[in-house]
Amino acid sequence: MKWTRASCWCFSTRHDNPFADVQCADFANERRRFISRRDMEQLLDACPLRWQVVFALARYGGLRCPSEVRALRWVDVLWDQGLFIVTSPKTEGHDKATRTVPLLPRLREILLNAYGAAPAGAEHVADVLQDGRENPRTQAM
Repeated sequence: MKWTRASCWCFSTRHDNPFADVQCADFANERRRFISRRDMEQLLDACPLRWQVVFALARYGGLRCPSEVRALRWVDVLWDQGLFIVTSPKTEGHDKATRTVPLLPRLREILLNAYGAAPAGAEHVADVLQDGRENPRTQAM
């Protein structure tokens, strides 16, 4: 019935919601919640720069953490073009090994600070994740 209603909507001029009767999943898990921009800024203000990079890449860059954050290198950040290239181990088997992401102003600010603080010759953006011991999912809890 739901499929029929949705398919009829696609071929008609009706403007009501074809999915009105479809029940959504329950996301009542307390650990899964939206973090407001204000809360995010408070979190970033409380973090040392190395963790600001991790959280900003996840929030403002949409990177999967830790895999995509860990893989990001400074050569992947194209400052002049205002974007960076993300290598995604999760999607490389689907012929989508990389994607480009815009360098939003707040993320650019944090990355510039991190780049300025990075030791000469640093390869990875999120140095805190390179030793394999730091897991942001457990360290941040």
